[in-house]
Parts: sequence; structure tokens; C-alpha cells
Amino acid sequence: MNSSESVGSEFKSSLDLTKITIKIAPFDPDLDRAKYTAMKECITCNSALGKGGIKKHYCKFCYNAVCSACSPLTGPHPESGKEERICNPCYIDGLKLAVMDSGDEYVKFKLRAEIEEKEKEIAKRKQLALELEETQRIAQQEKAELDLKVTIKSKELDEKDLKVKNKVDEHKKMNEFLQEMVKKGKITEGDVSNPKYLAPAVSEKSSKCMKCTIV
Repeated sequence: MNSSESVGSEFKSSLDLTKITIKIAPFDPDLDRAKYTAMKECITCNSALGKGGIKKHYCKFCYNAVCSACSPLTGPHPESGKEERICNPCYIDGLKLAVMDSGDEYVKFKLRAEIEEKEKEIAKRKQLALELEETQRIAQQEKAELDLKVTIKSKELDEKDLKVKNKVDEHKKMNEFLQEMVKKGKITEGDVSNPKYLAPAVSEKSSKCMKCTIV
């Protein structure tokens, strides 16, 4: 906002300075009044807005996207005269215009105090937004690490399940083979329970499997 421009709107200070009005300069004719639609962060504190973030608002004086905490006040719109949402930066600009126009040192002191308070509020909101962003980043990192551990553990369990399945299949095939050998008279029913026949084995001397030894 340009202090050299004529006053476009006036409203009272939030510090209850009943005789003081905050002056808002007229809009720039080239102001993009739809720019807030593409914005995903609060212009003041950088908090995420909309989907995945907090509710999105916009200042009717600069048309930037803002969160509710950074636009708690309203003032008469310079065109419609209706009470509209104003962001803290625009409000501070109005306070600064009021300081320049006031000839009362006490009023200037009070207005400067309010400017300082609002600037501290903005700084605090930015810090809170940064802390929240860092907390979310850490949470996402921890989730990614946990997901990786779960994936690794799941893979290990799958490998164990496969080994067990292979063992079961080996025993099943050996049992079928032994039963076939019983039918052929190669071995007796008593031999089927012999531990050396219960699973495939390799002879150290012949390096042949037990099936080959039986045959």
C-alpha cells in the first residue's frame, strides 16, 4: 500500500483507540484479485492451507491467501464499505499510515506499540508454522523408517515361509517315493519310518541322493 495515495478506507484500531482510525489506501488497478486461489500457504506464517492443511481464507484488501490466525480482524472495504477480512500485514500497513497522518505523539506511541505487537504476533506465527513443519517432517521420516523395517521383516517372514514350504514338499515327495519303493518291494513298511529315509540326503562316499541309493 502506498502512503502517498488517498485514503480508501478507515476503521478503528484494535487497541480501542476510539478517536483513531486505521487508513487503508485504494487498490492498485492491476491487483490480481484471484491470486489467492492458487496459493497453498498463508502469506503471513507460511502454514499449509486447504487440503492437508488448515482452512483457507483470503484478505479482501490484498487478496492473498491467509489462515484465520493471521487475519483475525475486519475492516470496511474501500469499495463496498462492508466489513471484510483483513490480514495482519495489511492491518499493519494501515497502522503505519495512521502514524504518519497523526499529529498526536501519544497516539503515535500507541499505534507504534500496536504495530510492534502485531509484528511479534506474525513472527510467533511463523515460528509455530516452522516448528509444525519440522514435526511433520520428523513424523514422515519416522513413518518411512518404520515402513522400511516392516517391509524387511515381511520379506524375512516370506523367506522363512518359503523354506518351510520347501521342506514340507521335500518330505511329501520323499514319502511318496518311499511308498512307491514299498510297492516295488525295494524296502519294507518298517523302513519307511527310518530317519535316513525321511528326507533327501547325500552320501559322503558316493555323493548320490538317498533315492539313488535305494534304487
